Amino acid sequence: MDKRFQTICLNVLFAFLTFVTIQSIAQNTSDKKVVGNEIEKYLLETEAIRTTDFDLFTNNLSTITQSQIKLSVYQSCFLEYLNSYKIGYQGNFSEAKQKLNELFSGCNDLKIKIRIQALLANLNIISRNYALAIESLDYIESNFDKINDKTTRHIAYTVFFITYSLLEQWELTIKFSDLLIDDNPTEQLLCKASVNKYTALFHKGEKIDKDQISRVINHCRNINENLFAQALNIKWLRYNVEHTDDFVKLKQFLEQLSEADNEVNQTKYKNLISLKNALYAQIYDKMGMTKLAVDYAQLSIEQGKSIGSTEQEIFALNVLVNHYQSIGDYQTANQYLNQKYEAQHEFYSDKQAKQMAYQTIRHDNLAKNHRIQSLSQQNDLLKLKNELSEKSRTNQILINSIMAVLLIILLYIGYKIKRQQQQFKKLSELDHMTYIFNRKGAKNYMEYLLPYSEKKGETVAYGIFDLDHFKEVNDLYGHLIGDWVIKKSISVCQSLTFEKVTFARIGGEEFAIIIRDSSLEEIKEIAEKYRQAISQIETKEETGHDFSITASFGVTTTETAGYNYLNLMKVADTALYKAKNNGRNQVAIYQEPIDNLS
Repeated sequence: MDKRFQTICLNVLFAFLTFVTIQSIAQNTSDKKVVGNEIEKYLLETEAIRTTDFDLFTNNLSTITQSQIKLSVYQSCFLEYLNSYKIGYQGNFSEAKQKLNELFSGCNDLKIKIRIQALLANLNIISRNYALAIESLDYIESNFDKINDKTTRHIAYTVFFITYSLLEQWELTIKFSDLLIDDNPTEQLLCKASVNKYTALFHKGEKIDKDQISRVINHCRNINENLFAQALNIKWLRYNVEHTDDFVKLKQFLEQLSEADNEVNQTKYKNLISLKNALYAQIYDKMGMTKLAVDYAQLSIEQGKSIGSTEQEIFALNVLVNHYQSIGDYQTANQYLNQKYEAQHEFYSDKQAKQMAYQTIRHDNLAKNHRIQSLSQQNDLLKLKNELSEKSRTNQILINSIMAVLLIILLYIGYKIKRQQQQFKKLSELDHMTYIFNRKGAKNYMEYLLPYSEKKGETVAYGIFDLDHFKEVNDLYGHLIGDWVIKKSISVCQSLTFEKVTFARIGGEEFAIIIRDSSLEEIKEIAEKYRQAISQIETKEETGHDFSITASFGVTTTETAGYNYLNLMKVADTALYKAKNNGRNQVAIYQEPIDNLS
């Protein structure tokens, strides 16, 4: 008998037995507590299989809905949450988010609210509404201490590491993955946490043992989490392919990829399938098998059309550009080159949007630590109700109604004004070329950060870096190339993802580096990595001109300059001139007392 047919039969049988069980429970009304416990257990079991067996998950929802059992408020909320997940899984993100927001307002149980915000975070990340996703995380984080049951706690850990992974915050991804792994999770959650942890380690460039990866992949396979098993398998192969040009090793990786091909296709996950075919193109390209590299590059691009610009799309387009240039078909090569530029622009703009959303929300939260909102006006309004005379109850109701309407109108107007002010404030603080703070944004950020850090006894590190000979680039190649240099320099620095770092553009080609809770040694090390990354930028392929880019850095900390922003800028600027005078393309620090500054 066909294995797929057997699975379908078992699912149908399980659903039928479940339906009979629920009906028998419903008929036994002598013990309502037992009914409630059984239904809640069944809802939890249904939730647990939503990623491993979506068909059975859907059948279970239908079984509960069609049964005659009267659900409690909590159970109804749980069921609606699962129905919203189903809607989102089927691709109807807007409808799912609308239902979840309505459900959040109508359900008071914290366990349900945490689940709702977890699902909203995932849906908003997929929809590229990064700020809303981070706000959902903030809600979960602010209520985390109130979570009493292990299942909900594990849901919180899971949404944290998945969302931070999609936001490319690798340190936080690893942190929350480890928290879940150490908390004795289910086998399914252990698989997901391990896959996300090792994916983050790949991106950090950490050296990883092959046996560790194999154990995670086999564990996920054994519990039928094939999507996660193959996701890690393909990323592991890609990691290895990127670090070798040895023909024998490439052939081995090609064999391993071929073995995984069918399982990857069975996941029906477009991004993973596109990544797999791009990896084929990458291996064949390195092995000199041009025809196969081109075929798989085109296949990867075709399969990834509906998922936006990705790294594999950019690589696949690059394979096609190189191929058509090599055979002298420059018209086709230019067509693919334009597609590649568009894909790169979308991809890196999306990366910058993630970083900006993360930094902006974190910046706002830092500000909240210094502001205490007064609620006295609301308390005064409540007192007015108690002071109204009982003798004129009709008038009291009328007055209260009018006051309530006026209060709602005033609150709504205040809310809209505040939202607009926040939007204008954020826009006024951003550099619109690089999507990092501008000079004003850096100043406002430091006005919050420095007093906060001084109070906590934390050192703030500050640096300024300047692109060397930038005027010559503008003069020789034009301002469009100059703009590209500025955006590319920040992009390669941001790709190193040091999470405590905040960037700002404080001049034309001059940038600030701000690192909270840091030290002089740390900023020297980070600045050196940024310097190296900038000096390794390849210009020929994307600009058509072959020239080098370097930067000079001046760094300091509050231990030298004190918790004064002007002093920090003054000291860092002096160190920057020291780097310039000593030959450029280096990191310098200013070690003299601040009183010696002219």
